[in-house]
Amino acid sequence: MSVVDKKNSLAFGFVLYNPEQSSYARIRLLNDLGYKIYIYDNSPDTCNIGLDCRDLSNVDYTTAGKNLGLGVALSTICAQAYYDSYENILFFDQDTIFSTETISFVHKFIDEDLEKIRNKYISITFDSTNNDVENDSQSCEILDVDLVINSGSLFVLENLKNIGWHNEKYYVDVVDYEMCVRANAKGFKVGKCSNTPGFDHVTEQPDTVYKILGVKFILRRYPMSRVFDIIKSSLKLIFFSIISGQFRSARIIGRSLLISIVGLTLSIIILKKEKYEM
Repeated sequence: MSVVDKKNSLAFGFVLYNPEQSSYARIRLLNDLGYKIYIYDNSPDTCNIGLDCRDLSNVDYTTAGKNLGLGVALSTICAQAYYDSYENILFFDQDTIFSTETISFVHKFIDEDLEKIRNKYISITFDSTNNDVENDSQSCEILDVDLVINSGSLFVLENLKNIGWHNEKYYVDVVDYEMCVRANAKGFKVGKCSNTPGFDHVTEQPDTVYKILGVKFILRRYPMSRVFDIIKSSLKLIFFSIISGQFRSARIIGRSLLISIVGLTLSIIILKKEKYEM
């Protein structure tokens, strides 16, 4: 029997860009459970996994034939789910690990708690940063926050529509933060549930962890075009946060940008050095 209790209460969304085989396995899991899955493929020419996904019975597959970025992709799949009469969509990055326990936990929250607060929130982000449970019997504990990442986010589609979906002018970086800033400006909250079972946003990340002077840094090499996008998009959002009166969000984004710049600089020095030493 499918775990789907209400036909239009929950769909799932993914944006693919050269994913690993494990991403397809998780999509197939959701398909077999009977959930509707919206996929936007930003690498159709090289993504055989994406082509395989098109054959699954519950998948709605979209591509523009090229990489248009995360803002366009998220806006497209969320809007499509809304106009297909779904109330909520749960978005996962392609490299985020989740299990049937994760899905049951989220569905329990939707069935028991979401209706009480859905007019207030634009999204609830699920992760496992405070997770010490081994099953989904514990209730979701929501903390109001200023900014959240996209992966693990349950979007309330009616509210997301009311702010104009995700901003298609942002390519990849701070697409999630920008949505949060606009949501807060429109009077909506964003929340976080950090005791989600079976959730892992770390294991499949292509990062390298270093300790420098006792401080842990997570490093990843990016092409210069991505580095410029991080800086430009962050500065643009900091300015928007300030003029919309969200000074705390501006501080958080500014701090995140500084950390990113330090990490990017270290990645160029350390990872380049390792490359030449190999």
